Amino acid sequence: MTVTTIHINSVYDSLEPLVDSVAANGLPADARMVYDGPRNTVVAVGTDEGDVSVKAYKVPIWINKIAYGLLRPSKASRAFNNAMRLLSMGFETPEPIAYAEQRTFGMFGRSYYFCRHINGVREVRDIERLPECKTMLRELAELMVRLHKAGVLVKDFSPGNVLYRTDHEGKRHYMLVDINRMRFDVHEREEQMAMFARLLNTEELTAELAREYCRASGIAEAEAFVADAVKEYRAFWRRRKRKQAN
Repeated sequence: MTVTTIHINSVYDSLEPLVDSVAANGLPADARMVYDGPRNTVVAVGTDEGDVSVKAYKVPIWINKIAYGLLRPSKASRAFNNAMRLLSMGFETPEPIAYAEQRTFGMFGRSYYFCRHINGVREVRDIERLPECKTMLRELAELMVRLHKAGVLVKDFSPGNVLYRTDHEGKRHYMLVDINRMRFDVHEREEQMAMFARLLNTEELTAELAREYCRASGIAEAEAFVADAVKEYRAFWRRRKRKQAN
């Protein structure tokens, strides 16, 4: 017996037919592909309310079928609830619309996350090639300071998960996506430092980001802080290289 659970942001009750259809039949055949990866697929669906992004998560391995079915919230529900909380705290993320989950005899199956599709955004990737790199490093540091003061720890703080758009006045707005892996009420510096590990391409950029962070937050022991940030960067890439070698 398969049971489908659907939770919809009340602002988007009009999109319930889309959510019901995807939950019952899968991604629409006429949807526009945005991303197709090993762990999830993202498409854009046109509606009268504007484009909607739909993320379809892969069916988990058997042990996670049990875990998500009985023991812990799913990626889709975490993405939805984290987005709602981030928005309430004043951070930008695509507005959540709904999530849907399927369980068969208690075992977790397919799940979907729905949010507003945002056009005109770019990933924070290879910013060292941009003339505004230094300014962006300062802005990213200020974003990190705001997140940390609010107790937000983003575990997947990577170039593809931090987007930005430029408004008509030339101001950049930064937006967090793929946010199912994050924690709140985290104020310990040792844990917060992990967010320096993988955002940028080089030690030099990571060190400069850490210096900007110190300026924005008023940290006095700047060089020690920068050294810790670079240590996080090095440790992450050592682990990545070992994993690739195996």
